[in-house]
Amino acid sequence: ESNSKEENRMLAEYHKLSDELVKLRDESEKPEYTAEVKEQKRKAMTDKLEEVRKSQQDIEEFHRTHLKAQEEQKALRQGNLLKEINDAIDKIARDASYLMVFDKSGLTANGMPTILFSQNSADVTDDVLKVLNKNAPNAQP
Repeated sequence: ESNSKEENRMLAEYHKLSDELVKLRDESEKPEYTAEVKEQKRKAMTDKLEEVRKSQQDIEEFHRTHLKAQEEQKALRQGNLLKEINDAIDKIARDASYLMVFDKSGLTANGMPTILFSQNSADVTDDVLKVLNKNAPNAQP
């Protein structure tokens, strides 16, 4: 939530600066101003444009940084989940004295299943799910 508050603050600042830029541009074009005043307004407009660009860069950097952090968190969660699954498979395979366990959901490079046929009796998916769900909190109806 603090990320969205910070993002909202940055966006509000960007919009404020953009509005100020438009106002300066309009003022720099007013015919009633002297050439000197118009030049001052143009200079202020150039400075404000630089502020707007900086604000935009800050927002883009904010997004990049937070996207990277989210991707890292996702990778960590996936890694932990895969370890938990592999540990469960390892326990089941050792307890049943299996020589090998295959992932039948996998595909070859050309999109074919890696396991073309297997007896359902050799499928340990339900056993793995039981081990994984043993410590899971009960779902509330």
